[in-house]
Amino acid sequence: MLAVKGYINDGRFTPTDGASLPVYARAVLVIEGIIPQPALASATAKDITARQEWISQLRQARKMAENDPLPDFVIRQPMGEPHGLTD
Repeated sequence: MLAVKGYINDGRFTPTDGASLPVYARAVLVIEGIIPQPALASATAKDITARQEWISQLRQARKMAENDPLPDFVIRQPMGEPHGLTD
């Protein structure tokens, strides 16, 4: 019999005491307690305003860059044979 402590997250068990689990074994799962998920904090009016300003700045930057030409990209040549290698 082997007892392993750990936690379950999204249906996957992760041991926390460094034990390795067998590849195949008969097992019984005992849940000691359920850890409540933290509630997401609601966004304040200040946060919403800051996000809207950031999004408008992104849109403005995108519009300003719409007609910018792309730079010339360097065309790479295929690699040559390696030098100094022996079989």
